[in-house]
Amino acid sequence: MSTPSAPIQIKFLRHMRELRLQAGLRQSDVASALGRPQSYVSKYESGEKTLDVFELVAICQVLNIPVAEIIAWIEKNNAG
Repeated sequence: MSTPSAPIQIKFLRHMRELRLQAGLRQSDVASALGRPQSYVSKYESGEKTLDVFELVAICQVLNIPVAEIIAWIEKNNAG
């Protein structure tokens, strides 16, 4: 995947990174909890990798954030 160009995609990637930082986690912490290499987190945060719904759910669990909160954020920020 190329670098995201849609404004909502860029905002989403920044939001996911900010949520990780607010949780006090490094990329390697999230990756370890998911059983993935650190590059996995780096790639989805940079937009090089697109997350499927199952991956998003797993990441939300690691960050201790309800998936519904992420969906609500997307709906709010993708309006108009």
